[in-house]
Amino acid sequence: MSFSISWSQYFTTLGLFTVLYYLTIAMLYYRKNIDRVLAREENRVAEPVSDLAALLQELSAAIHRAAATGQVQPELLFSLRQAVHHHPSLQSSYEARVSQFIHDELEIMGLAPVSAQELAALWKP
Repeated sequence: MSFSISWSQYFTTLGLFTVLYYLTIAMLYYRKNIDRVLAREENRVAEPVSDLAALLQELSAAIHRAAATGQVQPELLFSLRQAVHHHPSLQSSYEARVSQFIHDELEIMGLAPVSAQELAALWKP
């Protein structure tokens, strides 16, 4: 039985097998390097998330401490500013979310609300 294939089918099949061959070689000989590169990418993603969790925990502790001790608002804003400045990498991407968290947490704890200008001032150096 004879098969007839076109040149385009031949080159497509040849290209597919070539790609599969080089992927196999790469996986066999460079697995450690590939794993290292992929792990580095995961760390870049995980780092801001862990920083955000740490910041939210610090802010929550400061707000709860202020509610428990009857701390005045300027002192509370100072402690919030210090917590925010410990995590400068979050300023550009999470400023609005963190500000909303502060606003909501103050409301939950029954403390006086903070104005938008005061929240924006927390992020300034």
